[in-house]
Amino acid sequence: MNPINTGESGWGLLDAHWHGAWHERIRDQAITSPGLLAVFDAKRLIGRKFDDQIVQNDIKLWPFKVRSGAHGIPEICVQYKGEEKVFKAEEISSMVLIKMKETAQVRQRACVFLFAS
Repeated sequence: MNPINTGESGWGLLDAHWHGAWHERIRDQAITSPGLLAVFDAKRLIGRKFDDQIVQNDIKLWPFKVRSGAHGIPEICVQYKGEEKVFKAEEISSMVLIKMKETAQVRQRACVFLFAS
């Protein structure tokens, strides 16, 4: 299974669901590949303010832009079809879960339900 979802937009999603060698390999590829913009580690932003020192340290390492939104909530900015799109970390995480569900359904050839715990 490919942990990064890229399409014609040229950017992809990668979240902290992917740990270990896969996570590191995709993260490194995203940082070193100029044509690929991968959003990864979005979960690290959930529940934090933009001014948080951990957020500021992470921003220095990420190839994507993070800005301060309403009430100091971090927002992830990406280029999509020539225009800038802005997402909150929760939205990115939701997209990852949806993609994981779709992939599981295809692999299992069955309906998969996601439950919040």
